[in-house]
Amino acid sequence: MSFEVINQYYGVNPHLNDELHAPTPGRSGWAQFNTSYLIDLEVVVKDQICAMGYTTSIDKGLQLREVDEMPSDKEEWRRSRRIENGDPGIESLHLLTPSSQGPVEQTVSLRELTDEKYYYALKIYRTEDRKDLNCKPVAWIELISPANARDPETSREDVGEYLSKRNSLLESGIQIVEIDFLHRNRPTIPNQPSYPNEEESSAYSIHVIDPRDMEPDLVKITTYQFNVDQPLRGVEVRLLDGCRFEPDFEGAYRKVYIEHYDDRVDYSHVPKFFDTYSPTDQDRIAARLMTIHEGLKSGAINATQRDPLPLLPGLEVSGVRHRLEVFLSEVEGS
Repeated sequence: MSFEVINQYYGVNPHLNDELHAPTPGRSGWAQFNTSYLIDLEVVVKDQICAMGYTTSIDKGLQLREVDEMPSDKEEWRRSRRIENGDPGIESLHLLTPSSQGPVEQTVSLRELTDEKYYYALKIYRTEDRKDLNCKPVAWIELISPANARDPETSREDVGEYLSKRNSLLESGIQIVEIDFLHRNRPTIPNQPSYPNEEESSAYSIHVIDPRDMEPDLVKITTYQFNVDQPLRGVEVRLLDGCRFEPDFEGAYRKVYIEHYDDRVDYSHVPKFFDTYSPTDQDRIAARLMTIHEGLKSGAINATQRDPLPLLPGLEVSGVRHRLEVFLSEVEGS
């Protein structure tokens, strides 16, 4: 197809999402999606809040990017990274001869000093506060990465590091909006039902964690849950002075999809981790796939399309997933 194809699901596209979790060789994964999504989210959010006296900034977040590649000996990992980057490291400093030309000055960012790369976060400020470079954001938006989510099978140090940083941010009075598109990982929020086996759980969620107007050591958590093929709408974020708004998470996802990923999704098969979805979400995926193939055949999917197609009649029923294998085999044979 020579035209750009929009996201054919409402909300998170499970085909793309699974590919980002475990990309094929030569394909970009979660790190690029994290950056691209937050950049597009900033565009739509800034437009929403500008008239209310607020602005945005993308900066270093709470989550390390390389944590999932670290060996158990984290210091050995850091030492090897310094050597790979051409830095002899602290262990080799005694081999360097002092310069006779006096001290050498340089200016570096704090990020360079840490020797670690972080995922980005989207931060919201009052516009008037930005005159002070040390001002605190009103809201801090994090997109949870696979490396910093709770793994149901392992106990990982990096998860604890993220949670500790999150607590420090909350203790300073900053509201956190946590976007969780990782259906295969346990929630980072306590008492949140674990998907897909626990009742009232959902594949995706957005948590608004607000420490303001609360007693010490307490926060208010408002959780918004989203199923497969459901728009990412209805999340309310409270700013200051009575201002509230609903970030356009759905609009940002559609934007990043068509700008970067419209050629990454293969609808000829189910998502990579199809078996890890709940039976109800498997039905939703099956119904959407059948609708997509019929839309391609009829020409309903085209360059003028603005929204996902309405599901075909008879597909909004339980158990439709059992019809999918036969349907896809017929499509392949036609």
